[in-house]
Amino acid sequence: MIFDLRSTYVHLAPDGRADAQMIDPDFWANIEQSTFVNGRMMALFDMDCDWSNWEMHPMGEEVLMLIAGAMTLFFETPQGLARATLSPSDTLIVPRGIWHTADVLEPSQLLAITPGAGTQSRPR
Repeated sequence: MIFDLRSTYVHLAPDGRADAQMIDPDFWANIEQSTFVNGRMMALFDMDCDWSNWEMHPMGEEVLMLIAGAMTLFFETPQGLARATLSPSDTLIVPRGIWHTADVLEPSQLLAITPGAGTQSRPR
């Protein structure tokens, strides 16, 4: 099955299965009731503006890999605000429970592997 990871996410299930999930307009509103809550979600995002929110994943680490462009990610750590500027192929692991957001320095494409359970978001 061939698909576009920007419109069809992959659910990486705890039992090792990988299932394609088409994204519809109600996807984010119903995320807590979906199969993505258990396991991880893999998605590809095209970004051309700064994130409008902070997010945090209490149930696991998030893996982010910049495919193209340039971004600066910001993290709220116990030591204060930290940042990491990514170039293509740079990959980082966002620790569980750390609030993070990003500034998009140039149009970017970001691959994310995200734990779904308990994900929280707040305005920036």
